[in-house]
Amino acid sequence: ATLTSSTSHYEHKGTSVSENTGFYAQAGFLSFYYNYPRPMASAVRNYSDTATIQELRLVSKTGGDFDYVVGAYYNDDALMSSQGSYLRGFKRWWDIWSGAPSAVASDQDFKYRRHEDFTDKAVFGELTWHASDSLSLTGGVRWFDNKAVNNTFIDVPLYTSFSQPVTARFESSESRALFKGNLAWKFSDKGLFYATVSEGYRRGGSNAVPLSGNFAEDPRWQIYKSDAVVNYEAGIKGRRGTITYDAALFYVDWKDIQLNTATPNWGFYVVQNGGKARTFGLESSIDGRPTDALHYAIGYTYTDAALSAAVVSPLGAVLAADGSKLPGTPKQAVTLAGDYTWKLGGDLRLVARASGYYQSSTRNAIGGAKFNTRLSGFLIWNASTSLSKGPLTGTLFIKNLFNDPGVTG
Repeated sequence: ATLTSSTSHYEHKGTSVSENTGFYAQAGFLSFYYNYPRPMASAVRNYSDTATIQELRLVSKTGGDFDYVVGAYYNDDALMSSQGSYLRGFKRWWDIWSGAPSAVASDQDFKYRRHEDFTDKAVFGELTWHASDSLSLTGGVRWFDNKAVNNTFIDVPLYTSFSQPVTARFESSESRALFKGNLAWKFSDKGLFYATVSEGYRRGGSNAVPLSGNFAEDPRWQIYKSDAVVNYEAGIKGRRGTITYDAALFYVDWKDIQLNTATPNWGFYVVQNGGKARTFGLESSIDGRPTDALHYAIGYTYTDAALSAAVVSPLGAVLAADGSKLPGTPKQAVTLAGDYTWKLGGDLRLVARASGYYQSSTRNAIGGAKFNTRLSGFLIWNASTSLSKGPLTGTLFIKNLFNDPGVTG
């Protein structure tokens, strides 16, 4: 067997500034600022993600009746996100006309900072039995234990009388086992049939909305649970002549589905659990080379993804009915690609390529009409040509040839 130890560490940081005036005006917020006549709102956002990850894995040699994998995993992750929103120039304007400069502290009208520490520990194992030269059976299990500690600070500091800084703290933990089973049958030298049943999991957490002060929300919005799936998949893959193919049918049974929504009082974006959802469909592709110069690839996916129970808010309001389409999921998607190669003598080659992607319409979100809008399907074409000589290649390309907006959210 082979024992492998893998240790990694990363630090990822970033910042952005966005122009937010249109949102303030569209949402009707400007009356809160005495209809400030020359609004210019900006949002400054920062984030960081720092983690140390350790994994040990023992893998058996192949060639016998049994193969196995066993291992252990540890992840220590620290996450931070913040937002400071500003109505630029508001303080100076207020001081000039109001006669009460102490009533406004600064241009900053929103302050948010969130820290989360997350640890995940797991052990796992998988055993494959090669029952014959053509049939293999695999079973696996993964047991994990995770813990999250969340601290979130929020304030609206612009008006001194309105400012009421609040820090919300929440801890959550969970442990459980996930299982997997697989059957693989080689029905020919270059053909495989497989069937898999596996469990999936996504951790829960805290929305950390304030529970006291001017911006208090109901405590039932504070947390959201983990969600889980059972995946069923069966398919074939192989090669016939110059054509490589694969096709699979899948069904996903989803419980306690996590969905993005907003709180009713102050509109804080939060995650909440729905009831159930189910997704089923087909994925398929072929890849061929009719001649040495011509190559093509075609893919098609059909996905029917919908709620199988109504989504009810923690306060009892129905946000989406049973049968509603899951957001961001096109029912049909098609990929096309092709390339042709000319050998121009010696080691000089010219390659022309074209590719396309189509997806049908999607829904933007669950909930009311303000967010649950229909997004039209779209088709995007790309093209390029490359000239190569020895180790050097030069490429001219056009992405999105016909300038389709391709809106996905």
